[in-house]
This record gives sequence, structure tokens and C-alpha cells, in this order.
Amino acid sequence: MAAELQEPSKPQNAYWLWLSDNREAITKEAGSAKGPVVGKLAGEKWKAMSAAQKKPFEAEAAKRKAAYEKAMQEFKASGGQPGKRRQEKQQVKQARADKKAKKEARKASGKPAKPQTAYWLFMSENREAIAKEAGSSKVPVVGKLAGEKWKA
Repeated sequence: MAAELQEPSKPQNAYWLWLSDNREAITKEAGSAKGPVVGKLAGEKWKAMSAAQKKPFEAEAAKRKAAYEKAMQEFKASGGQPGKRRQEKQQVKQARADKKAKKEARKASGKPAKPQTAYWLFMSENREAIAKEAGSSKVPVVGKLAGEKWKA
């Protein structure tokens, strides 16, 4: 079976390339490694930089973008569908949300739950006595002894 085509990931822009090179220094200067703190200081520094200082990062970003566009053309030419993986993830996430909403709606509807079976009624009435007899209140131990008593 052929390997599944994998969509190329988008390249970093000039700012992110610069940040990856300078994150340690900015983290020390900020006194914190938290994202918002570092991001705010990094954004201020990036805006204050001259075009000449930004040029090497912008050139690298342009080079990576060209490579990405070439890889994306090859991906499309070999039958790949751009955005398919993202759509699949979104569908799974939506299915989970729908299931959760359905469960919450069922709880909120006030519809009564199924009644307990005869065995569970027996267990609720006799659990303490069975736990004493078993010498343990652990569920498997109590359950096994209760099952034996129920069958007897």
C-alpha cells in the first residue's frame, strides 16, 4: 500500500523566524518564559527594528514560502487535497461537541433514568453486610461475594 500523502505545513513568517532565534534573550530580558509576556516584548522589539535588521529574516521567510508553494504544487499534482486534514479534525471535534450537547440535553430534559434492576436493589440494601462479611469494602471483592449470594 502506498504511503499516504501529507500536506506540507505552512512556513514561518519573518517575525517567527526572528523570534525563534532570539527567544532566549527576550525571555531573560522579560524575566519570564510565559507566552504573553515574551510575545508582547518581542512584538515591541520587532516593530522597533529597522528594515535592514529585518531583511535577513524576510529573505529566509520568502525562501521558505517559495519552497512551500512548490511542495504544495507537487502535493496537489499527486492527488492531494489541501485542507483535508484540518477538515477531518474539525469534523471529529464537531462530533464530540454534538455528542456532549446531546448528553446534556438528555440530562436537562428531566426524563427519568432507567430504574435499577433487582440485583442492584439487592446490592444497595445489602452492601454493608456483604462488605463486613467479605472483610473489605473494595468493589471487586464485594461484587464477587454479592454475585455468589445473588445466584444462591
